[in-house]
Amino acid sequence: MNASHQTVLEPTGRMENGFAAPYDFSISEVFGEAWSKVKGFKTSVWGAVGWYFLIVFLLGILMSVVGSLFGVPATDGSAPNAMTIVLRVIVQILLYPMSAGIMMMGIKRAVNLPVRAKLVFRYYSAIWRILGVMLLSLAIAMIPSMIGGFIIGIMAATDYSLIVNIMLVVVGLAFILGGIYLAWSYLFVLQLTTEKRLGVWRSLQVSRKAICQHWWKVFFTTMIMFVIYILSVVFLLVGLIWSIPWLIATQGVLYRRIFGVEADLATNE
Repeated sequence: MNASHQTVLEPTGRMENGFAAPYDFSISEVFGEAWSKVKGFKTSVWGAVGWYFLIVFLLGILMSVVGSLFGVPATDGSAPNAMTIVLRVIVQILLYPMSAGIMMMGIKRAVNLPVRAKLVFRYYSAIWRILGVMLLSLAIAMIPSMIGGFIIGIMAATDYSLIVNIMLVVVGLAFILGGIYLAWSYLFVLQLTTEKRLGVWRSLQVSRKAICQHWWKVFFTTMIMFVIYILSVVFLLVGLIWSIPWLIATQGVLYRRIFGVEADLATNE
């Protein structure tokens, strides 16, 4: 094959005019590089995960106490009422910055910077930007899927002709697939708003335009990550000791290959 027709894989991506420059990557190379970074990374990751679940536990206790004060039993088996929903939303909001910290651990590991478990608490200073980017990306991705489900629901509840039913199913599935497409397009919004400190809408734009260059590769990479996680759970959870750090490093390596990493990350503690 002529060398001029071969794809050149850039180990590190970069930004051009505020967006990710053209890039390419090999899925096997991303996983291979990430695996090479697991050694020496597990202790920090599991320290951060430990902190995460400790906070989840404490927030759960706090939610039960507050719920009981307002007459909301913690486990009454009934459908959640407004107060329960509000408490759960507040808990999730408080956990978003910790998720950002864990994602940043993978990015720092991808560029061989020191990684400490305390990084999980680093991004509470950006909680409003993190909250905005997460809620907006979820809303935009969910709207088409909800419309698609509504259209298919109309078909199921109404006695239309076969042709009309087929048309409704096709249109409904198109909306649902559009929601899935957007959900994967916004895969890196959390990292972009923390690592590059982009605004809410800007993070969505940059993530979508970058991932759309190789949407299927990103999709299959994340699907393989999901399979690795499931297999680790199936095998008595023992595999999680290695797979969780591996998967966090994988998202960091993939992010670096698409967007690059800012030079001041080492001092951004």
